[in-house]
Amino acid sequence: MVLNFLESIYSAFKALLLVFFKKEQKFAEAAETFKKIAETTKDNALKSSAYHNLGNSLLEAQQFAESVEAYKNALRLNPKDEETRYNLAYAQKKLKEQQSQQNKNC
Repeated sequence: MVLNFLESIYSAFKALLLVFFKKEQKFAEAAETFKKIAETTKDNALKSSAYHNLGNSLLEAQQFAESVEAYKNALRLNPKDEETRYNLAYAQKKLKEQQSQQNKNC
């Protein structure tokens, strides 16, 4: 009962954070917020969700290597999360593209 309540509060909080940070283009601040949540919570579901959203924030900021790690952390806690798995694959693709572009510029 209490866990469901906390999950509801976190979901609402997460939605508000994502709307605000995306509107304001403050992905670094969003990443820092989700990182703090992931590092401080003891609840694995909340921690997994925080890492997932950390990955999303880092992806928006084009920090692909860091987003890959965040998604991996989320999947370690919740290996059945298909959305995180999809986002991980996308971030890995973007990272490879970024690395290819950097190699071409050298």
